[in-house]
Amino acid sequence: MDNGTKQEAGEFAGLEERIKERVRQKMASGLYNEDELERLTRLKSRVFEPSDQPVRVSLLDGHQGSRALHEDWDLAGPIKIQTGRGGLAGNIVTLFKKIYQKTLHRLIRITLVRQSDYNLAVRDTLQRAEQELSYQRRRYLELASRTLAAEKALDEMDRRMLKVERLEEKMTSLDRALKDLDRQGVFLKNRVMDMLEDIAKKSPSAVNVAEEKSKLESFDYTLFENLHRGSREEIRKRLEVYAHWFKGAQNVVDIGCGRGELLEVFAANGISATGLDINEEMVAECAALGLSATSGDAISFLKSRQGGSLGGITAVQVIEHMPVDVMGEFFKLAYDKLKPGAQIAAETVNPTCLTTFCGAFYLDMSHTKPVHPLAVQFMLERIGFSEVRIEYLNPYPAHMRLKTVAPEDFPSGVEPSFIVEYNANLDKLNGILYSHTDYAVVARK
Repeated sequence: MDNGTKQEAGEFAGLEERIKERVRQKMASGLYNEDELERLTRLKSRVFEPSDQPVRVSLLDGHQGSRALHEDWDLAGPIKIQTGRGGLAGNIVTLFKKIYQKTLHRLIRITLVRQSDYNLAVRDTLQRAEQELSYQRRRYLELASRTLAAEKALDEMDRRMLKVERLEEKMTSLDRALKDLDRQGVFLKNRVMDMLEDIAKKSPSAVNVAEEKSKLESFDYTLFENLHRGSREEIRKRLEVYAHWFKGAQNVVDIGCGRGELLEVFAANGISATGLDINEEMVAECAALGLSATSGDAISFLKSRQGGSLGGITAVQVIEHMPVDVMGEFFKLAYDKLKPGAQIAAETVNPTCLTTFCGAFYLDMSHTKPVHPLAVQFMLERIGFSEVRIEYLNPYPAHMRLKTVAPEDFPSGVEPSFIVEYNANLDKLNGILYSHTDYAVVARK
């Protein structure tokens, strides 16, 4: 520190001491009123004395500390001449401030500039801190609200999960009960068959054993269909395409109508149709739904119809149950009984999609053999049908197909030609393994 600076510091210290002494004298003489002294005492204790209580600093609530930080940070600036006191004391204070402003304040404000700069920095820092605290408080309240909502949602989810668990327990219990009932049904069915045999031995003309046994077996096949074919809604959705193929047709026969899903599709689209199925349980299920269906086999039914009387024939998942000679007879009878311009559609499992052999086809033990679409197309053309086409149905979902690999996912250095060939081979495999589960051959007389 140079001599000039030391001299200024000494003068300032002496001036500060003289000012403090004059303030003490005025306080002793009663120049300041009691309210002002009490306010100064509170401010002094709040600022300078330590406290065990947490201190809340705010620049926005309007107390005296806030006003000082906002308005009185510039110690080098002009002082405020006005005072709240009245009378002689107020005049003296005002006079003193004017004298101080013109004399001492001009001398010391050079020294106070750095303090004013520091005060300004403190003020700005506190303001930013207050803004950040205010923002964080809002964020906290928002997060607290979201947390409360999430806790309520979790509580509700827990209650629902408890209901689901209880429902699962009931479903498991019901499944066990149904299996027990099914075992009892199998036992009773075998007892009934044994009784039929005994009755036939004692009185051969009293009952047609073969017919009654066929009825009992048809119940098993109905149960099998309900377990493995899929829900009614799913099957109806798959069969919607038939409403487009047979639009405007009337007097259509659905051979092997099963549970009647296609009959429902036709009814919803204004196409009159009758179902035929050898399974009496299936026919009864159709009747319960208000659908027209009769029991019988396809060959006998078609032989009983007049030539050119039918407006259309459908056979969904039927021809794979027929021996080749029966299939040929079926298509010849269909051609004879359809009226000119009417269509036939025969749908079956697609053997050109190899994964059907580990699923749909051999799951049903009543299937005799897979039928290639080109063989059916050739057969219909040789019989005399026109406009014969193959419609591939029910493609495998994308998530079940083999995934090709993007070029950027291959390791660096792999030849582009290899990437193209690799993905092309995956496409070929998808075509062989995961194409369409079914196909229909559609033709017109």
